[in-house]
Amino acid sequence: MTQNKFADPRMSSVTRIVAIDPGSTGAIVLLDEGRISRIESMPMGKIYGPTKKVWFPELLTMIDNMDPNLIVVEKVNATKNQGTTNSGAFMFGFAMNLAVGPAAGIPVFLLNSAEWKSYWGLSKSKKSQSTKKARAVFADQSTFVNKHFKNLSSDHDKAEACLMARYFWDIKRFTRNMEEDRLW
Repeated sequence: MTQNKFADPRMSSVTRIVAIDPGSTGAIVLLDEGRISRIESMPMGKIYGPTKKVWFPELLTMIDNMDPNLIVVEKVNATKNQGTTNSGAFMFGFAMNLAVGPAAGIPVFLLNSAEWKSYWGLSKSKKSQSTKKARAVFADQSTFVNKHFKNLSSDHDKAEACLMARYFWDIKRFTRNMEEDRLW
């Protein structure tokens, strides 16, 4: 068997990947040996102000219990039309998602949404596509997947986290330039 010339030898031991789709409706997925083993909604709590925000203590406990080799977080930005308050809350949540890796001693990688969505043939505007694609990609786990993807439109964050994890498992963990995507 020939060795993949693009393989990063440090990634050959990666067996458990956590993927995080940030945001208040975001999701956390554990992929173990290429198979989904856990899907969770983003833990939210009332920290200050009128809106709930990502609850870091629960997120950290959740990640610790999943015991991953690495964490993949979707790289996001606030948008113009989001408003100051919503942008602040969104970016606060994104920061909590990024901070959980160093707090748990686990490497964090940022994943550009255009990259993984292009790989799966998804568009930005049709969220239900993600749920349909995740059902197809994880068809061998249909009982588990259908339990978590009951609604095409509201479960897209869970589906996107699953697809991000699988993309990283299939493609990114074997590329030589992974360090440029590594945050911590």
